[in-house]
Amino acid sequence: PERLMKMSNAPPLKSKELLEYVSKPGNERLLIELVTMSVHKAIGTVCRGVDLSPSLFSSTLLMALIKRNSCSNEAVVLSVGDGFAVAGFADQSVAVVSPGENISGCKNRTYFVTAADAIEHVHIYRVKGFQQLLLSTDGLTKTLNINNEDCLKRFLLSLKNIKAVNSQGFK
Repeated sequence: PERLMKMSNAPPLKSKELLEYVSKPGNERLLIELVTMSVHKAIGTVCRGVDLSPSLFSSTLLMALIKRNSCSNEAVVLSVGDGFAVAGFADQSVAVVSPGENISGCKNRTYFVTAADAIEHVHIYRVKGFQQLLLSTDGLTKTLNINNEDCLKRFLLSLKNIKAVNSQGFK
Protein backbone atom coordinates (compact mmCIF):
# COMPACT_ATOMS: atom_id res chain seq x y z
CA PRO A 1 0.00 0.00 0.00
CA GLU A 2 2.82 2.44 0.75
CA ARG A 3 4.23 2.05 -2.79
CA LEU A 4 0.79 2.62 -4.28
CA MET A 5 0.40 5.76 -2.23
CA LYS A 6 3.62 7.12 -3.75
CA MET A 7 2.17 6.61 -7.24
CA SER A 8 -0.99 8.54 -6.43
CA ASN A 9 -1.71 12.03 -5.19
CA ALA A 10 -2.85 10.66 -1.81
CA PRO A 11 -1.36 11.83 1.47
CA PRO A 12 1.40 9.53 2.84
CA LEU A 13 -0.20 6.87 5.07
CA LYS A 14 0.78 3.50 6.59
CA SER A 15 -1.20 0.32 5.72
CA LYS A 16 -3.59 0.54 8.68
CA GLU A 17 -4.13 4.26 8.14
CA LEU A 18 -4.67 3.65 4.44
CA LEU A 19 -7.46 1.18 5.19
CA GLU A 20 -9.13 3.67 7.52
CA TYR A 21 -8.72 6.50 4.99
CA VAL A 22 -10.12 4.72 1.93
CA SER A 23 -13.00 3.17 3.87
CA LYS A 24 -14.41 6.56 4.85
CA PRO A 25 -17.25 7.94 2.73
CA GLY A 26 -15.92 10.56 0.35
CA ASN A 27 -12.56 8.85 -0.17
CA GLU A 28 -13.86 6.21 -2.57
CA ARG A 29 -12.10 7.69 -5.58
CA LEU A 30 -8.68 7.00 -4.02
CA LEU A 31 -9.61 3.37 -3.38
CA ILE A 32 -10.82 2.98 -6.95
CA GLU A 33 -7.62 4.51 -8.35
CA LEU A 34 -5.35 2.43 -6.10
CA VAL A 35 -7.03 -0.85 -6.98
CA THR A 36 -7.26 -0.29 -10.74
CA MET A 37 -3.71 1.11 -10.85
CA SER A 38 -2.28 -1.87 -8.95
CA VAL A 39 -4.05 -4.38 -11.24
CA HIS A 40 -2.84 -2.59 -14.38
CA LYS A 41 0.73 -2.35 -13.03
CA ALA A 42 0.79 -6.05 -12.07
CA ILE A 43 -0.47 -7.17 -15.47
CA GLY A 44 1.95 -4.82 -17.23
CA THR A 45 4.81 -6.36 -15.25
CA VAL A 46 3.75 -9.89 -16.23
CA CYS A 47 3.41 -8.93 -19.89
CA ARG A 48 6.72 -7.10 -20.05
CA GLY A 49 9.32 -9.26 -21.77
CA VAL A 50 6.95 -12.04 -22.86
CA ASP A 51 5.55 -10.22 -25.89
CA LEU A 52 1.93 -10.19 -24.69
CA SER A 53 -0.41 -7.25 -24.70
CA PRO A 54 -2.06 -6.47 -21.33
CA SER A 55 -5.33 -6.07 -23.26
CA LEU A 56 -5.41 -9.87 -23.71
CA PHE A 57 -6.22 -10.33 -20.01
CA SER A 58 -9.84 -10.25 -18.89
CA SER A 59 -10.57 -10.33 -15.20
CA THR A 60 -13.40 -9.22 -12.96
CA LEU A 61 -12.72 -8.13 -9.39
CA LEU A 62 -14.63 -8.37 -6.15
CA MET A 63 -13.00 -7.43 -2.85
CA ALA A 64 -13.99 -6.39 0.65
CA LEU A 65 -12.21 -4.27 3.23
CA ILE A 66 -13.59 -5.56 6.52
CA LYS A 67 -13.43 -3.87 9.88
CA ARG A 68 -14.34 -6.27 12.68
CA ASN A 69 -15.75 -4.89 15.92
CA SER A 70 -17.07 -6.72 18.95
CA CYS A 71 -20.48 -5.10 18.40
CA SER A 72 -20.74 -4.80 14.62
CA ASN A 73 -18.80 -5.66 11.48
CA GLU A 74 -18.41 -3.10 8.71
CA ALA A 75 -17.26 -3.62 5.13
CA VAL A 76 -16.53 -1.64 2.01
CA VAL A 77 -17.11 -3.88 -1.02
CA LEU A 78 -15.50 -2.96 -4.34
CA SER A 79 -16.74 -4.60 -7.53
CA VAL A 80 -15.89 -4.60 -11.22
CA GLY A 81 -17.83 -7.06 -13.34
CA ASP A 82 -20.41 -9.70 -12.65
CA GLY A 83 -19.33 -11.07 -9.27
CA PHE A 84 -21.70 -10.49 -6.38
CA ALA A 85 -21.67 -10.05 -2.59
CA VAL A 86 -24.31 -11.14 -0.08
CA ALA A 87 -24.44 -10.30 3.64
CA GLY A 88 -26.05 -12.44 6.33
CA PHE A 89 -27.26 -10.92 9.60
CA ALA A 90 -27.89 -12.22 13.13
CA ASP A 91 -31.69 -12.13 12.63
CA GLN A 92 -31.27 -14.58 9.68
CA SER A 93 -32.03 -11.84 7.13
CA VAL A 94 -29.86 -11.46 4.04
CA ALA A 95 -29.04 -8.58 1.71
CA VAL A 96 -27.43 -8.44 -1.71
CA VAL A 97 -24.63 -5.95 -1.11
CA SER A 98 -23.22 -5.95 -4.64
CA PRO A 99 -25.42 -7.36 -7.44
CA GLY A 100 -22.73 -7.49 -10.12
CA GLU A 101 -22.88 -5.76 -13.49
CA ASN A 102 -23.38 -7.18 -16.96
CA ILE A 103 -23.19 -5.31 -20.25
CA SER A 104 -26.72 -4.43 -21.40
CA GLY A 105 -28.14 -7.09 -19.07
CA CYS A 106 -26.53 -9.91 -21.10
CA LYS A 107 -25.24 -12.87 -19.12
CA ASN A 108 -21.58 -13.71 -19.70
CA ARG A 109 -20.82 -10.20 -20.98
CA THR A 110 -19.36 -7.95 -18.34
CA TYR A 111 -16.76 -5.32 -17.54
CA PHE A 112 -13.17 -6.10 -16.59
CA VAL A 113 -10.77 -4.50 -14.14
CA THR A 114 -8.09 -5.08 -16.77
CA ALA A 115 -9.81 -2.86 -19.36
CA ALA A 116 -8.59 0.66 -20.08
CA ASP A 117 -11.93 2.10 -18.91
CA ALA A 118 -12.14 -0.06 -15.76
CA ILE A 119 -12.21 2.97 -13.49
CA GLU A 120 -15.63 3.86 -14.95
CA HIS A 121 -17.08 0.47 -13.95
CA VAL A 122 -15.89 0.21 -10.36
CA HIS A 123 -18.73 0.17 -7.84
CA ILE A 124 -18.38 0.64 -4.10
CA TYR A 125 -20.95 -0.58 -1.60
CA ARG A 126 -21.02 -0.36 2.19
CA VAL A 127 -22.57 -2.78 4.67
CA LYS A 128 -22.70 -2.77 8.47
CA GLY A 129 -23.81 -5.20 11.16
CA PHE A 130 -23.35 -8.41 9.18
CA GLN A 131 -22.21 -11.76 10.54
CA GLN A 132 -21.41 -13.35 7.20
CA LEU A 133 -20.20 -11.84 3.95
CA LEU A 134 -20.14 -13.99 0.84
CA LEU A 135 -18.17 -12.79 -2.20
CA SER A 136 -18.65 -14.87 -5.32
CA THR A 137 -17.72 -14.94 -8.95
CA ASP A 138 -20.50 -15.17 -11.50
CA GLY A 139 -19.94 -18.95 -11.64
CA LEU A 140 -22.21 -19.38 -8.64
CA THR A 141 -25.07 -17.31 -10.07
CA LYS A 142 -26.51 -20.30 -11.94
CA THR A 143 -26.67 -22.29 -8.70
CA LEU A 144 -27.57 -19.46 -6.37
CA ASN A 145 -30.39 -17.13 -7.37
CA ILE A 146 -29.42 -13.81 -5.75
CA ASN A 147 -32.94 -12.51 -6.34
CA ASN A 148 -34.44 -15.27 -4.19
CA GLU A 149 -34.11 -14.38 -0.48
CA ASP A 150 -35.03 -17.91 0.71
CA CYS A 151 -32.34 -19.45 -1.49
CA LEU A 152 -29.75 -16.99 -0.12
CA LYS A 153 -30.75 -17.71 3.49
CA ARG A 154 -30.45 -21.48 2.99
CA PHE A 155 -27.09 -21.10 1.29
CA LEU A 156 -25.61 -18.85 4.01
CA LEU A 157 -26.98 -21.18 6.70
CA SER A 158 -25.31 -24.15 5.01
CA LEU A 159 -22.00 -22.24 4.97
CA LYS A 160 -22.42 -21.46 8.66
CA ASN A 161 -23.01 -25.16 9.38
CA ILE A 162 -19.92 -26.16 7.39
CA LYS A 163 -17.84 -23.67 9.39
CA ALA A 164 -19.21 -25.09 12.66
CA VAL A 165 -18.36 -28.66 11.59
CA ASN A 166 -14.85 -27.65 10.44
CA SER A 167 -14.18 -25.83 13.72
CA GLN A 168 -14.84 -29.15 15.50
CA GLY A 169 -12.14 -30.82 13.45
CA PHE A 170 -14.26 -32.64 10.88
CA LYS A 171 -13.73 -32.36 7.13
